[in-house]
Amino acid sequence: MEGLCKNNISLPLLLFCLLALVSAQDSPDDYVKAHNAARAEVGVVLMEWDEGLAESAKNYANRQATGGCALKHSGTGLGENIAVSPDGDLSAAMAVEGWVREKADYDYSTNACAPGKQCGHYTQVVWRDSGLVGCGKAECADGSSYVVCHYDPAGNSAGEKPY
Repeated sequence: MEGLCKNNISLPLLLFCLLALVSAQDSPDDYVKAHNAARAEVGVVLMEWDEGLAESAKNYANRQATGGCALKHSGTGLGENIAVSPDGDLSAAMAVEGWVREKADYDYSTNACAPGKQCGHYTQVVWRDSGLVGCGKAECADGSSYVVCHYDPAGNSAGEKPY
């Protein structure tokens, strides 16, 4: 495709190339690669994409997008991470990278977050038993992006370390 999208292209082809670029930022592979990069750092099994989880996540993202885009968990019993970008498009990699940045606030030796900090999104990303992931994205009325990833089995079991 890269060869198609270079030098002196027609308007329809340009639009196709731009659409392909935007949708490629949110492909299943983009979500899985971002998760697996973090998982490889701590030596846990890599995740695989699951269409059922993706459908569940997309449905929830759509519901939240039409309901004001509140950062509220679905209560499905699945593992779940949510991200909202108030200032525009949030790619798959950006959402996962945001969750992974919480690693700085996680203390493995005590299995706790730093005081006043969150780290549960990170620990869900690297939870050793979570082998399947599916994610969805929706646009909120204000133009922000709402990204949801569902995990099976769920992580963050009380008293257990993620890896």
